[in-house]
Amino acid sequence: MTDDGVTRLDQARAKRRAQRAAAACGEDAIALKFAERHDGHFLFDHTRGEWFRWDNTRWQRDSDEYVIDCARVLVREHKLAKDTDGNSR
Repeated sequence: MTDDGVTRLDQARAKRRAQRAAAACGEDAIALKFAERHDGHFLFDHTRGEWFRWDNTRWQRDSDEYVIDCARVLVREHKLAKDTDGNSR
């Protein structure tokens, strides 16, 4: 491989690392927003591997996976805002 080929390979690797870092920041930002928006409403039990939802009286297993619906809404809002700002891919 020529020096030019090595340089292009290094540039491609650096670009992929930057893309992964940007994606992680986006995912982290969405996770923080979810935690802020739904503070006190959901609880994940790592031992059981299940989500629970507060019903104003007690924690109940989230059997209808409402937590997933809430996450989907937040991701869609994030994508819409990104697309509106002209930052879409």
